[in-house]
Amino acid sequence: MTRNDWTRAEIAELFDLPFTELVFRAADVHRHHHAAGEVQLCTLLSIKTGGCPRIAAIARSRRMRTPASRPRN
Repeated sequence: MTRNDWTRAEIAELFDLPFTELVFRAADVHRHHHAAGEVQLCTLLSIKTGGCPRIAAIARSRRMRTPASRPRN
């Protein structure tokens, strides 16, 4: 359960702990809330290429009309 009622003294105690103790506690909390063998997968989506076929088609058509992409005579 997430706590939202921390006192200043409790926060100061955490700041005074050695870094490795903080890492150990964070790992303990993580193991408590997440299955050991699971991996969360995330996907990055390029805004320029788009995840929407309609937007991607518009972007392609605009690229074809730029002066840089036209053949030179």
